Amino acid sequence: MIFPNVVVNNNHLSIISTNNTSTRYILRQPEFYYGKSLTNILNNGHTLQFNIEGYHSVKLNWKDYRLLQFYYHSLSEHKIDGEQMPLGVHFVHQHNKTDYAVIRVMYKEGKENPLLKSNLDKFPIEKEVYNSNKPIDLLEILPDNKIYYHYNGSLTTPPCNEVVNFYLLKDPIEASKKQLDRMSQMLNNNHTPVQNLNGRRISFYLDQ
Repeated sequence: MIFPNVVVNNNHLSIISTNNTSTRYILRQPEFYYGKSLTNILNNGHTLQFNIEGYHSVKLNWKDYRLLQFYYHSLSEHKIDGEQMPLGVHFVHQHNKTDYAVIRVMYKEGKENPLLKSNLDKFPIEKEVYNSNKPIDLLEILPDNKIYYHYNGSLTTPPCNEVVNFYLLKDPIEASKKQLDRMSQMLNNNHTPVQNLNGRRISFYLDQ
């Protein structure tokens, strides 16, 4: 099943300083119920969007969110203590029509990434679709440590209601320099320019 695009406003937050976050013990550890899925990979002229098959979900602070899709940005759309990563992936989830959750994961240069190794040469480089016949293990796209920053944001479509909860996983995953360079060429710096906090409060979940 292919879900419609869910457009979220990324302008509310890009710069995170660990000195200006509050530790919220009422936040819960995320519980991922991801499995393996075939994917429909769409190059829409702005990003590489992966539409998944089957039911995959995550429990975030007592609520279940269904995974709709994930897509990539180069560079990452956040800076943590001044450091911006070369690549980011956003997992878009829905609880209901007025409650979305976006989990963001950043990539750093390191060892070769298994997902990119298996699929990078098949990613559509123009506006087209690639139907993968090899299941992707969705949990492998996530870091082992699930500590996160949390803040609220909005949809970009009018009336731009603040119905999106953002979860930025603190620990990045790795990809090789060659893989990151290739993704950068394909995505052509499709990230949102870095913005200030604009008064938003950032919470930090610690696994304790």
